Amino acid sequence: MAIQTRLYGPFALTTDEVDKRVSASLGAYALGNDLAENGAALTILYVGRDDDDLNRRLKEWVWAYKFFLYGHLATAKLNYEKECWLYHTFGGPLGRLHNKIHPARPKGLTNIECPMRCGA
Repeated sequence: MAIQTRLYGPFALTTDEVDKRVSASLGAYALGNDLAENGAALTILYVGRDDDDLNRRLKEWVWAYKFFLYGHLATAKLNYEKECWLYHTFGGPLGRLHNKIHPARPKGLTNIECPMRCGA
C-alpha cells in the first residue's frame, strides 16, 4: 500500500513544469526517479523544503532527479513539520533517502521540535 504524502504530483522535474505548477513561496517537496507502472506513485529518494521560494529550490534539482511532489504550507513551522514527517516516513539516513542528516529548524524557530519526537 502506498503512503499518502498529501503533496501534489508526481510531475516531471523540468524548469517548465516547475514554473507551471509551483509558486515562489514556502513549501516542502519530495524527489525521485522511478514511478509506479500507473504513474501515480513516486519512489521517493530525497525530501526537502524551502522557507522562501520553493520554485527556485526545485529548479536547483532539475539535473539530479526526474520527478517531484510538492506542497505549499502556510508557515515555516508547518513546512518544517512536513519535511520532518517526509524524512522519517521515507527512511531518513538509514533508509533509501539520499538525505544524510535530519532537517534543520527554520531560522528564528529554535524552540520547535521534530513532530516525530526523535529528539532533533
